[in-house]
Amino acid sequence: GRRERDFSESENYTKEQDGGVTSQWNGKGADALGLQGNVSPSTFKDLLDGKLPDGQQLGRTTKDGQIEHAKGWDLTFSAPKSVSIMALVAGDKRLIEAHQSAVKTALSFAEKQFVRTRVTENGITRHEQTGNATFASFLHKTSRALDPQLHTHNPIMNATLSKDGKWRSIDSSAIYENSMAIGGVYKMELAALVKELGYETEKGKHGNIEIKGVDKDLMDAFSKRRQEILKAKEEYGYSTAKGMDKAAVRTRSAKTDASPEQLNKTWQETAKDHVAQLKETVTDSMKRATQPIKSSAPPTPTLSVPLTKAIQNLSERNASFTHTDLVKEVHRWTDGTASVSTIEKTIDKALAQKELFKGVVKGFGGYTTPQQFKLEQKILR
Repeated sequence: GRRERDFSESENYTKEQDGGVTSQWNGKGADALGLQGNVSPSTFKDLLDGKLPDGQQLGRTTKDGQIEHAKGWDLTFSAPKSVSIMALVAGDKRLIEAHQSAVKTALSFAEKQFVRTRVTENGITRHEQTGNATFASFLHKTSRALDPQLHTHNPIMNATLSKDGKWRSIDSSAIYENSMAIGGVYKMELAALVKELGYETEKGKHGNIEIKGVDKDLMDAFSKRRQEILKAKEEYGYSTAKGMDKAAVRTRSAKTDASPEQLNKTWQETAKDHVAQLKETVTDSMKRATQPIKSSAPPTPTLSVPLTKAIQNLSERNASFTHTDLVKEVHRWTDGTASVSTIEKTIDKALAQKELFKGVVKGFGGYTTPQQFKLEQKILR
């Protein structure tokens, strides 16, 4: 799953909890600022306040000399419950790496497609897609109810490097408008990686996959936080997505501390009737992941057929389509087995071979077919 919202200082991202927080700088903006490795709390605070490492201060100065600067926004990606259970209770650390890899893919997609700033020249203001952002990523392993819940908070610093070499504030509207698409990329990438690790999956809720072999009863037992929110939803009569957010806020208590040893003991006790099945599921996945490909097996199919079908499908409805829509459609045609990076490489190849042409759709990068491109060229002549 994915959540996006304005940054809140009440969230103590850097606090040592649930076995310690794993933090990391991500994004091309972080590279440009020379930020690598763990997130330093002091640098994190400075960037939220608009202070760059070189001393530059972003923001607007008010009449009384105060600096006004929006701190940033939080993109949170949360693994499906069965993935969290297999990673943290069954102990398959490969799934933690898969989650982190899917998060990075989603952040890279977000900055490339949706990070932009406003540039004013000669009294005219325009949007500029910059393709870079700075994310402070914090990996957490528990929910507020101390259930196993693999999730990563990714506060986006409100700073991006524009083409003229100046750092500017981000226009966040595109990130908000496309937050579902960004979350979809996380889900697509995680699904492909989980299957690559040898797990059999099935469709879960909200576009997620779940790992086969994890009982629903166990998932319910480890979903206390979800049950708190659903109870508040019924109590206050909420029915919309915004209502669910309100229910989450109403039931939000401070995260309590517990040592990794305490957590593991509690989780193993809760899962005691399922331990054998969980271990068998991990073992089976490892066998499937390491099975040698027999020489008689057919070669791995390329994505050219799914791409062709996706383009046909989208072009039947619209003359042009967004990059996001094309990635989603190709993923659908591969039955969720292709990673986002593989899909994007296939799209790049199609562009190079002129099977697809670049365009702009709703102010963002998109594509059109060769037939439509020729038609547009004729009209322009």
